[in-house]
Amino acid sequence: MTIQVEDLLNRLQKVKRNGKDKWMACCPAHEDKTPSMSVKVADDGRILVHDFGGCSVFDICGAIGVEVKDLFPPSHDHGWRSEEKRLVGAIRFTAMDALRGLSHEGAILAIMAADMAEGRVLAPKDRERLAVACDRISTALGYIQANDG
Repeated sequence: MTIQVEDLLNRLQKVKRNGKDKWMACCPAHEDKTPSMSVKVADDGRILVHDFGGCSVFDICGAIGVEVKDLFPPSHDHGWRSEEKRLVGAIRFTAMDALRGLSHEGAILAIMAADMAEGRVLAPKDRERLAVACDRISTALGYIQANDG
């Protein structure tokens, strides 16, 4: 389901227009008191989000209840030609690639573990994000075991 930029902006706080088809807002993926996230509608209809505080597009989308694919128009082919689409399925990743890709998930776990060690109770969205991190790590481990033995 593609999200319209107006619907995305309605899910954010302290939204301010910053030019034609550009906005700044507080990042929903971290405690943000001043806007640190830019939102832009690209010429091809994609909604681009970038948090200058370092949150990934996956974290941002997860915090507002959308998937990254929802930021793309339904007919968007990511600029790939048919040959490139065929090759994407053939790409192989090494165990090191998988571990590098999961460094952020480890940081999420460490931050939440520190909060829990200090007696803080995780909010429902934090518990959901923790579950996502655990699932991603488990999936990567399964991939590594299946492909690099």
